[in-house]
Amino acid sequence: MTEDSFAHLRERGMRRMLEVTCADETTPAPPIEPRSVEDHAVTVVFGDLWCGEALSDRDRRLITLGVLGALGAERELPWHIKGALESGDLTPEQLREVTLQIAHYAGVPRGASMSAIIRETTGATSPDEKGGQR
Repeated sequence: MTEDSFAHLRERGMRRMLEVTCADETTPAPPIEPRSVEDHAVTVVFGDLWCGEALSDRDRRLITLGVLGALGAERELPWHIKGALESGDLTPEQLREVTLQIAHYAGVPRGASMSAIIRETTGATSPDEKGGQR
């Protein structure tokens, strides 16, 4: 891959990452060092994977939330939870169902952790508000 095509993928990846996470235009892009894990994620994951046409954004969000929840990826989950809700791809009720799936397939602690992260991300004060698990 040429440096120009890599740079194009990186630029497309930054735009797509902001779309997926529903960051507004004033959100500064995080500093990313060349050849870092973050650079790879922006370039490959958002510049290529999230631009594929075989799955909808909603499908990709469900898969991503399931995997991140199962892994307990507390740093990445808030971005994807916010993006799922703000894009309208998922409702709070659907997020609750995601946490139930995670609890049964990856363990109750993972599902409960994701439920707590949803509440923290949305500012909900009780489990029934804005997507928390019942």
